[in-house]
Amino acid sequence: MREIMWDLERDVGYGIIETWDEMLVDKPGAPATDDTELGRQMIEFTTRVRQDTYEIYTKLDDERSKRQLMAGRLNMLYRDSDLARAEVMSLHTQVVAQQAVITELQAVDRKRQAMITEMLAADDRRQKLFIEALKLLKRLQT
Repeated sequence: MREIMWDLERDVGYGIIETWDEMLVDKPGAPATDDTELGRQMIEFTTRVRQDTYEIYTKLDDERSKRQLMAGRLNMLYRDSDLARAEVMSLHTQVVAQQAVITELQAVDRKRQAMITEMLAADDRRQKLFIEALKLLKRLQT
């Protein structure tokens, strides 16, 4: 079996005696047979592979840069969200504190209004007493 693999021009029993290169001679797209043409094709192939590789890595770098930019933006949004949440919590705390102050001020205001009402009622009683006293004084003078 090994001798068949190494002897490319040996007839293996199927009537095939030509080698692959001999079958493609003078055919369109046939591989070049001279070393110069083969070297040129290898250089073109190598250049093409390098260009393709460069383009692939460039695209990968671009995608990585885009991904890093998006990750940075996402982190910034998270930070902004955290700051906004902290600010909302702070404002909520301030509102609760102000509501407590407002409730306390309303209680003080109710007490003040009750005192004013009492003072007005007392003043009204004094005026009535004063008027009664004036009337009595007038009667006594007449």
